[in-house]
Amino acid sequence: MTGSLTLSNKEPENEFLIQYQALMELYLRDPILFSKQVLNITPTPQQEAVIWDLIRKKKVTAKSGRGVGKTFCAAIIVWWFLITRYKPQVYVTAASGGQISGGIWPTLSTTWDSMDPVFKDNFDVLATQIKHKEFPNSWFAQTRTARRENPEAMAGAHNRHLLYVIDEASGVEENIFKSVVGSLTEEENYLLMLSNPRRLSGFFFDSHKPTNRDIYGQHTLSAIDCDFITKDSIEYWRKMYGEQSNTYRIEVLGEFPLREEDCIVPWDLAYAATNRKSIKPEGAIFWGVDCAAGGDKSVLIKRQGNVIFDDIKAWKDRDTMQLVGKVVREYNNTPKAKKPERIFVDSIALGKGPYDRLRELKLPVYPAVASGTALDSKYNYNQRAEWWSECGSWFRDEDVQIPNDSNLLEQLTTVKSKIHSSGRFLVERKDEYKKRNPLMGSPDYADAAVMTFCKSVAVKAEILLI
Repeated sequence: MTGSLTLSNKEPENEFLIQYQALMELYLRDPILFSKQVLNITPTPQQEAVIWDLIRKKKVTAKSGRGVGKTFCAAIIVWWFLITRYKPQVYVTAASGGQISGGIWPTLSTTWDSMDPVFKDNFDVLATQIKHKEFPNSWFAQTRTARRENPEAMAGAHNRHLLYVIDEASGVEENIFKSVVGSLTEEENYLLMLSNPRRLSGFFFDSHKPTNRDIYGQHTLSAIDCDFITKDSIEYWRKMYGEQSNTYRIEVLGEFPLREEDCIVPWDLAYAATNRKSIKPEGAIFWGVDCAAGGDKSVLIKRQGNVIFDDIKAWKDRDTMQLVGKVVREYNNTPKAKKPERIFVDSIALGKGPYDRLRELKLPVYPAVASGTALDSKYNYNQRAEWWSECGSWFRDEDVQIPNDSNLLEQLTTVKSKIHSSGRFLVERKDEYKKRNPLMGSPDYADAAVMTFCKSVAVKAEILLI
């Protein structure tokens, strides 16, 4: 029924329109009934709580675990807002266009596909817009990308019926939120923020503080409380990372990570680095090889300037010469322009054999002696402490990029620093880390990454011959 009289001020012209408008008024008061009858979606109890709170408080912030249905919750709210009001305007935004096109927008399209034609036929769903067929310029939902350099793009929207949906809100800059909040000037203006809780700073994080409960309806969507997430899935995450890990807190519990004061790399800085996809790598290429034995993994990580590349190699070899063969193969298969200037390998303990053999094969190996004397020995207790110190400082640059690898991210942000009795900076030993994190094992990914910050120069010229 194109051009329906959805809550308009016009007089109904026949019995059908009278009934239709009465139904819209019912749906306006009961979005759960709307979801069941119009969208054929029965919201979960967690989703229901978010929806009802948005009606009550008009501003809601919801942090969510993985796969608990926050996107469907947002889609229910968007369609309910569009269908039960007269000439509403909805703006859907996220930190990047990819987060919209790969997240909430396909869900809006899917729910439209299964909608009853009486409602569906009123709208056109396009790549970045939903438009009412009769009032396309005043009755719509559209996407807007929240960019730091262009916050004014989020400002200036004013309407009697206005809804902002900010998906992946944890990654959106504070000045964007200020522009959005500045647009919410009328009684029927609403704000919905949803995100996995990955950052311990910013507007979204602040919106969940207890002091802001009077302003925002605050919700946590946990995988444990979600009926359609299996116990096996939750148990996998628990065994893989441990209940006290940041990964488990975020992905399962829907809780913010813990930043312990003695952790060297802050979680929010490391996570921010995983979301950068356009940093241009420049300068020399370094490889770090962390050699392991037993049940641990040997890991190879590559870094060029401010970028750690995503082709991380992890091998579980008991024979160190098998590890040597895999490193050699990786080196030989690397194009000349991408070959490393230096491959750092710990030249004592487990790494001595691989280091000596790689040197014999004329690869550009350099000794990275974790227990060796640091160049800045006044501040750092040993070389390993120096690598970690350099890496921790590196993450404070806004132009660094690392792969979104859960092992790397978890380990980098959970290795702790200590202060030696001499007052120098010290990093906990691997066995100390493994004792604290029995499910995580050795921090082999993190150690391979920080090894690329080694400053070793004590190398004979002949090992540079290839």
